[in-house]
Amino acid sequence: MDQVQQPISQRSVLFVCLGNTCRSPMAEAVLKHLLKKEGVDLLVESAGTRDYHVGKNPNPKTMKVLEENGIKNFIHKARQIEEDDFHQFTWIICMDKWNLKDLEYMKPAKSRARLHRLGEFVENMDVEDVYDPYFDGNDASFYSVYDHIFNACNGLVKKIIRKDVTLY
Repeated sequence: MDQVQQPISQRSVLFVCLGNTCRSPMAEAVLKHLLKKEGVDLLVESAGTRDYHVGKNPNPKTMKVLEENGIKNFIHKARQIEEDDFHQFTWIICMDKWNLKDLEYMKPAKSRARLHRLGEFVENMDVEDVYDPYFDGNDASFYSVYDHIFNACNGLVKKIIRKDVTLY
């Protein structure tokens, strides 16, 4: 069955960033929240390209921003992307061009997963990379990243619901 023809419930999204404690878990939580509001059931997870934080909870500032925006009780443990992920997920959506380069290098030849940068889905904005707030630790950076992720996830939800061919 062609991916475009698959029911939405058979599709899946894996968000990827460097360490899987800030951006990708934030995107996972936001997309799950938005899809639930739309009544759309979709597998959504996140992972990191590196194993720096495997088994750890999201950054406390990530959790604070999510909770302040009505996303409560999000449970996540950081993990590293694995080869099986390239076969399990319909879309693997990363946060920046460096993540994308890593994913392109790791992607098995027979994988049908589509690689995207999350920023591609922000309407009327050309910033495709989502800034990594981990390195400056500034609270304002986490709020700014949340806004970028929220806007991009809104655009992604619209494309998923419309079965937009640019996702494939």
